[in-house]
Amino acid sequence: MVCDDQSKHGTALLCTDSFKGSATSLELVKTISDVLEHHHWKTISLPISDGGDGFLEAVLCAIQSAEARTVTVTGPFPGITAEAPYAVVSEAGATTVFLEMASVAGIILCKDLDPMRTTTFGLGELIRFVIAAEHPSRIHIGLGGSATNDAGLGMLQALGAVISSADGELPSPVTTGDAPSVTAVDLTPAIDAVRGVELIAVCDVSNPLAGPNGATHIYGPQKGVRDLARMDAAIAQIGALYGTSAAISEFPGAGAAGGLGAAVLALHGAIEPGSRALNTLLHLDDHVRESTLVITGEGKYDSQTANGKVVSAVQASCKAHGVACLVLCGCCDKCMEGPGVVSLTSRYDVDKCMRDTLACVKETVEDMVQNGQI
Repeated sequence: MVCDDQSKHGTALLCTDSFKGSATSLELVKTISDVLEHHHWKTISLPISDGGDGFLEAVLCAIQSAEARTVTVTGPFPGITAEAPYAVVSEAGATTVFLEMASVAGIILCKDLDPMRTTTFGLGELIRFVIAAEHPSRIHIGLGGSATNDAGLGMLQALGAVISSADGELPSPVTTGDAPSVTAVDLTPAIDAVRGVELIAVCDVSNPLAGPNGATHIYGPQKGVRDLARMDAAIAQIGALYGTSAAISEFPGAGAAGGLGAAVLALHGAIEPGSRALNTLLHLDDHVRESTLVITGEGKYDSQTANGKVVSAVQASCKAHGVACLVLCGCCDKCMEGPGVVSLTSRYDVDKCMRDTLACVKETVEDMVQNGQI
């Protein structure tokens, strides 16, 4: 979207992450763009994502040749299906596929929190399907926003891995609730199923698989996991089954998406920070260099932002290229307040921010333009 009259202002790069639960990246970017273009700014719209929900949206907006497709797979619970979107990019004779874990087994798909029934089986089905249908050389999997805590067992089983308990092979689909009973994992069929395909998990967290900073203790409570100690011990044991050393379990990001990161590593895949993937896939630095002002943001701007999240990557790029950067967020921790940071909750009550997010964003940006802050 570009305004014809650019005489009064320069170019604004709009690259916000989603405000989870209230507005998508694309909705936020469009709302800000509409206001700025009305005031004669040229805008570049670049929705961003750290690998959670909105990851595919960001890819489709940034890569013009990307084609969106869908397939029906198992959803977050056995017996429930999900329409899983994916994106295909074919360039220079090579095909890359982009998947989003949240669209298959995301917490946004769950009306009620029932973590022990959740499974990543559908993601394995999706990977199997795209390998057969698209013949990709590389698959990027956006991790984040998961409802699961199964250490990726379901995904591995759908790809052919044999998951067993003391009583024998477990029937499919394996769920989070099955994790404590798992005693053996034969990865060979799953590794064979993805052979020749580079798997890259994209995420914004660096948590190990288990322990006090692992998947269960840090993210389990928000998914409804109650017996944290039991589940943590279970996925620690599963991590040991994935490899002969502690390398997989301790690798930064192994605990992403309920331990799904560890399962990707077990398939000889890789984990890439969302901020690095953002720069590579979306050519962030190039867009920043073209801009006079950059507006970024996320739902909660806090101390975790600096720990590899995409907003911190945008800020770093702006600093490197000498471009002004404004952070527009839903709420902001006191330690992150300062010039260039505007939170909706500093202007409106929380209920209104959640209920009328886009209206609040529109009014905030309009006021900032009128007051000369933009």
